Amino acid sequence: MSGEEFRYLEYILVFIVIGFISGYASGLFGIGGGILRIPIFVLLFPPFGIHGNMEMHVAAATSLALAVPAGVLALRKQMALGNFDPAYFKKWAVGLLVGVLLGIFLAPYVSSFFLKVLFVVFLIAMAIYFGLIPDKVCLRQDPPTGVLQFFLSGTIGAYVVMIGIAGGAATTPLMKACSMPLTRALAIGSGTSMIVSSLGTAGGIWNGWGLPDRPSWSLGYV
Repeated sequence: MSGEEFRYLEYILVFIVIGFISGYASGLFGIGGGILRIPIFVLLFPPFGIHGNMEMHVAAATSLALAVPAGVLALRKQMALGNFDPAYFKKWAVGLLVGVLLGIFLAPYVSSFFLKVLFVVFLIAMAIYFGLIPDKVCLRQDPPTGVLQFFLSGTIGAYVVMIGIAGGAATTPLMKACSMPLTRALAIGSGTSMIVSSLGTAGGIWNGWGLPDRPSWSLGYV
């Protein structure tokens, strides 16, 4: 086996292990796999020649690509259980789509360092919410609608697609804090994850298409 072939095999094995760990943790603890994948990617990419201003872009796009199957399966499960509210999600998805497309457009113009900062801010926000905010805290007596709904979904979409998080980890707590039942909030979060991961993967391929210094087996930033 040549050195290049061994390197390719090593690369594939690393991704299999990462996918298994993040997928297992996501199913066991109900957390977004991207929260685990992104730090691991950032640590392991440099030995494979992915570094500099491309590092976080590749990590985010690859993380979203790995989240697509989980997002689809989670949404199908929520629909089968009768938890999914299509009427509310259709309105939520309008702002989400706009935000995701905006994030995809902005990503190539944002440095890898700044994306890392955005990711750390997200982790801190999640840690504060889950670690310090009591479950009984309520922001609203009903889920956001209208302009507020459009603004919140658009902001979430733009933010998470740039840092490689599918969005369920942000959407579900927000819906729950707005008095939406947890099962319904999880379903809206699953739908959010499916849209963000699918469009984010396509955007990562588009944004990284033809750029130099990427691994020879990559597809855009993925």
